[in-house]
Amino acid sequence: MEGVMKSKLVGGIIARVQGFDLTPEIVVRVRLVLLLSAILALILAFQLGDDWYVREFANYDWARHIGY
Repeated sequence: MEGVMKSKLVGGIIARVQGFDLTPEIVVRVRLVLLLSAILALILAFQLGDDWYVREFANYDWARHIGY
């Protein structure tokens, strides 16, 4: 019984995605959101600098070897 309901659910989702019209306005909005997300990610990356990797993932010997 669960398999039948799951296949109906997946089929319904697939039908909705295939029936969705991709208008130029939607494309512009998606591109704008992606651009703003990329800019925000770059700002955060430059604010955090390179030290976040050393603090999170490096062991003491490796960090000492590169000068931390």
